[in-house]
Amino acid sequence: MNISVRFPILLFTLSALAAGCTLTVPFRDRTVSILTYNVQNLFDDKSGGNEYEEYDPDRSDWSAAEYYERLEDIARVIRDAERGGPDVVAFQEIEHLGVLKDLASRFLGGLGYRYMCVADSSSPISVGVLSRVPIVKARSHDVRIDEEVDIRPMLEIELSVRGESLLVFVCHWKSKSGGAAQTERYRIAGASALLDIVEKRLGLRPGLDIVVVGDLNENVDEFDRVGGAYRTALLPPGVAQPSAAGMRSLVVAGVGATDARDAMFLSPWPSSKAPGSYFYRGVWESIDHVLLSSGCFDGRAFEFAGFAVAAPSYILAADGSPLAYSRRRRTGFSDHLPLLVSLVLVG
Repeated sequence: MNISVRFPILLFTLSALAAGCTLTVPFRDRTVSILTYNVQNLFDDKSGGNEYEEYDPDRSDWSAAEYYERLEDIARVIRDAERGGPDVVAFQEIEHLGVLKDLASRFLGGLGYRYMCVADSSSPISVGVLSRVPIVKARSHDVRIDEEVDIRPMLEIELSVRGESLLVFVCHWKSKSGGAAQTERYRIAGASALLDIVEKRLGLRPGLDIVVVGDLNENVDEFDRVGGAYRTALLPPGVAQPSAAGMRSLVVAGVGATDARDAMFLSPWPSSKAPGSYFYRGVWESIDHVLLSSGCFDGRAFEFAGFAVAAPSYILAADGSPLAYSRRRRTGFSDHLPLLVSLVLVG
């Protein structure tokens, strides 16, 4: 399987909103909080020719009123995730940059989300970021497997606080629709491409602090859940990897685990009391992620300070699962719960 990763795009010119978003809540001087949220098909009210049929006003009864209701609901979750709202919000399943502009200017005014970008994508849905922390660079990365499938792009942003850099990757890997084992190679391709990019960045800037967030459609313990029947995109330490020329998985250990030194990234999930962020067929899953590089634990620059599933009661169903959005009933929020990670600038 050949993988080509394209790096052609310095994604959009990042700028402040011209109106409606006065900076009244600055990011805290020495901390950065990041919320990652799959918002479940957030489309605007215009027909662009690429959206799902039910969200195309030319082919359905999707309306501006419904669109703005969704924006208002998502904004409420963001505002309530932590006091003053998180410094950075990483989205999965948004249509385009215009959705973020509407969200920031109409419903998140006063929170200071001056910076925004969305990955360049031919898919109906993409990933994007709102931030009140300065974004100094943004790149969109596409992954192809044998030219067969154009995987959803990754978004890479570089944040800058007091001269220190934090690299954030926002990912949305392929779902298990079509079978978990049958589609695993696409998630492994996403993991391999991400690892290639991360290694290049660390080769030039050793010790750089890196956070990977998003819906990876893969549990942190996926390999154990499938009984080791096949290689998964996320692997625990100690599982054999292919040669350097082949596709590679991400080796992930829990924060504070005894085998953490053998991992490429560390996950807060294993030590979290939360059951998961996604509920499918009666089973909780941890498919939404915050993965941290070893640089976030070395006592320099940005250090891991906390993790939580940001789930106010109103976004939960009676059984505690995510209250998914229903177009027919015009109720709900998302079939995923948002995750919140905090980092503090030391030294």
